[in-house]
Amino acid sequence: MSSVRSAVSDSFLAAVCDKGVELRRLSIYPGGPVSAELLCAIVRVCPSLSELSLTRSDRVDDDLVDLVVDAVRQYHGGKFHRRDVSLTSENSHQIQLTFTPLKLLTALASCPYLT
Repeated sequence: MSSVRSAVSDSFLAAVCDKGVELRRLSIYPGGPVSAELLCAIVRVCPSLSELSLTRSDRVDDDLVDLVVDAVRQYHGGKFHRRDVSLTSENSHQIQLTFTPLKLLTALASCPYLT
């Protein structure tokens, strides 16, 4: 699956948490009320996830984005890159987060070349 052309629902996010073993990139547009807990759960439980993009409009709360960024910081070793991109359509912008996948964190922690 490369994209979903509809608003993201809590049930969709719950399914991603259950089945997201090999999910590497996720780009979502929270078009309605979305549970911050479920977005943070995706960051916490998907072992291959290394890129997350949230497209924001006026309807997306800044607190939601802050909670997701904090989850990435907490669960992915504190090392991540955040990029904010202005989109020309609908006065929205995208927050792009890239980070080390969970399944590689222990390997990186024991690598003698990175200390």
